[in-house]
Amino acid sequence: MKLSAITLKRLLTENIIEIRFRRRRFKPGWSNFRRMLCTNNRELLNSIPGKIALNFKPPTQPPKYNPDKYRLVVAWDLLWQEYRMISPEIHDVLAIMPVKTKEEQEKFWQYFREVLQGMTPEEKIGLMNG
Repeated sequence: MKLSAITLKRLLTENIIEIRFRRRRFKPGWSNFRRMLCTNNRELLNSIPGKIALNFKPPTQPPKYNPDKYRLVVAWDLLWQEYRMISPEIHDVLAIMPVKTKEEQEKFWQYFREVLQGMTPEEKIGLMNG
């Protein structure tokens, strides 16, 4: 499912989204596609677990260019643990996990503890390369 930049921004504020996109630059030995778990949900990211487990750091300065000018959406990559630019034209949304309410956030943290937290770097790269 492809989304407009406006819709993608709105979804990122209330959800964690799993997207798949084609790499802009080919990396030898890597898949041409990359998967990413991302969000812009401030409550989740600014929480104590968000700052510790997701290594979230609020931006200290704006990007050197205007992402809107290039039709890019900025999002926090949960596995890479940094901001990434997403081109709405070249991505597919694979899954949406709501994190708007406390109950939804707790469900995410349970998933995080059971699945993501114990992953080795190689397993994370395998997930991202999928």
